[in-house]
Amino acid sequence: MDIDYWKEYYKNNKFFMPSSFAYFVMSYLNKGDSLIDLGCGNGRDSLLFAQNGIKTVAVDQCKNIISDLNKIKNSNLICVCEDFTKLQTYNMDNAYSRFTLHSVEEKDENKIISWVKKNVKDYFFIEVRSDKDLIICNTDHYRRFLNFEKLLVKLIRVDFKINYAELSRGFSLYKDTFNSPINKNVSDPILIRIVCNTGKNYDVK
Repeated sequence: MDIDYWKEYYKNNKFFMPSSFAYFVMSYLNKGDSLIDLGCGNGRDSLLFAQNGIKTVAVDQCKNIISDLNKIKNSNLICVCEDFTKLQTYNMDNAYSRFTLHSVEEKDENKIISWVKKNVKDYFFIEVRSDKDLIICNTDHYRRFLNFEKLLVKLIRVDFKINYAELSRGFSLYKDTFNSPINKNVSDPILIRIVCNTGKNYDVK
């Protein structure tokens, strides 16, 4: 992963509103549940979960991000500076991955999926860039665009139960108010959104 890129990116972009995916995921969670945010970035989604009574572990390998997040006083929020592809053992109800699977090589993606299967009881929430995304040939940092069908097959083969899966626009509309340095040539990318269950406590919603 491009640690230097993300250090610089979040240095000037610390206060985003929570993502639409985080609000979508909230409908699957109950107060008191635990969740690990795999690559939390500036923590905007982790904060939403924690503020709504979800016991949240926010993981990111950028020390400046975690240092800032640790200044926030919330008993539901634990922030850890760690590479989410090399996690220790946790006992979590849910795992959350927004825009992180496409930031690592496939071998690390496989490690993450295996880790979630072993360490998570309920849901794995995934939102990721797809190979239908128009900015596929114009990136300024590492991205690996995922194929919707192949990702579903991979999850099913290791016995994840699919609750929801969609490939669509409209999931992450770019807003200029973010004041972000990202490439603006696509304001409404085609993304993959998946909710799956480890099968240990399966309940279709």
